[in-house]
Amino acid sequence: MKARKFLIVALALSMATVACSQNNAKLPDGSSAKDYLPTKGQVDSVSYLLGINFGSFLKSYNFGGDLNYALMKQGMTDFLKAEGDQTDTNFVKQFKVNPELMNDLFNDFLEKKSEYESILAKAEESKFFDENGKKSGPSGLFFKEQAALRPDKSPEEACEIFQKWMDIRTGDLNAVMDDYIARNGATRFIAEGHSLGGSAAYAMARIRKDVIGVIALESPCMYDIKGVENGAFVFDDSDYDVPVLSVYSDAAYPNLKVWGQYRNNAKFLESGNPLYTNIHYENIGHMGLCDLSLASPVFAAVMDKGFQKVKARDMLTRLNEDCLAWVRSLPEEVKEKSE
Repeated sequence: MKARKFLIVALALSMATVACSQNNAKLPDGSSAKDYLPTKGQVDSVSYLLGINFGSFLKSYNFGGDLNYALMKQGMTDFLKAEGDQTDTNFVKQFKVNPELMNDLFNDFLEKKSEYESILAKAEESKFFDENGKKSGPSGLFFKEQAALRPDKSPEEACEIFQKWMDIRTGDLNAVMDDYIARNGATRFIAEGHSLGGSAAYAMARIRKDVIGVIALESPCMYDIKGVENGAFVFDDSDYDVPVLSVYSDAAYPNLKVWGQYRNNAKFLESGNPLYTNIHYENIGHMGLCDLSLASPVFAAVMDKGFQKVKARDMLTRLNEDCLAWVRSLPEEVKEKSE
C-alpha cells in the first residue's frame, strides 16, 4: 500500500513538472509560453465573479442559507474531474447523486421550503403579511408541473396545465391593466412577454380590445389551445387582428413544426399575413432572450444546456432595438386605435 501511494505521488509530481516545463517553454520570439497565461489577478477576479454569479442564483431562487457548501464544492470538483461524454448514459454514474434528478430534487427542496415558510406565516400571519405582503418568489409547484410536462405523450394533462397557467397569467395582466386604466384613464397597450409571459401576451390580444399589438419572445400560442382530439391539440387558429412580433432562438425555431404546442406559431410563420413579423436569432438559447443571460449567465447556461455564442449584452441590446423599431413601424391607424 505504501509503495502504491508513493507511486501516485511520484506520478503527480512528474505531471506537475511536465506542466511547469510546458508553461516555461520558449517560443521562437524568445518569450515564454507562461507569459500568455491569465495573470493571478485575472484568475482571482474571474473566480470571485463566478462565486457572485452562483450566489445570485442561490439568492434569486430562495435556496436559503442551510445548504451544505462543502458538498457543493465537492460536486463542482467531481464534475470537473468527470470523464467521458456528457451525452453518454454512463456519465452520470460518476456522481454521488444522479444529476438527472436535479429538477425533481430542486423542486422538492423548494416546495418544502415554501411549506415551511407557509407554516411560519400562519403562526405569525399579521406580522408576516405586513413585512412580506408585496414579496413573491418562485413557485415550487410550477417547477414540478413544468418538469413533469410531456405534451407529446400526455396531451390531455398538458392541456389542463396550459389552461391553468393561462388563467393565472391573464388574470394577473387583466388586474394590472384595469388598475392602470382606473388610475390614468383609457389606454392602449402593447402586450409583451418572454416564454409563458409571451403566451399570456398573445392571449391578451384575443381577450382585450385595448391591446393593439403583441411582442412574444419564444412563446407558444398556449391560450389558443382549446382541447385535445385524437391525441393532438385543438387550436383556435383564427388570425390575430393586431400586429404581432414573434421572436425565436435556436431552442424553439427548428421545432415549431415538431412541438405540438407551437402549431399555431408554425402556421402564422408561414401565413404571409402582413400583421405578423417573425425574427429568429441564431447562436442563443431560450434564456438568451431575457436578462437572466446577463444577470446570471451560468444559470442561463444550465437551463439552456450550454453557453450562448453571442455576448448577452450585445444580444439584449439588439433585441431591444429590434422591438423598439417594430413598435415605431406600426401603422398610424393601429397606434390611434381606441376600440
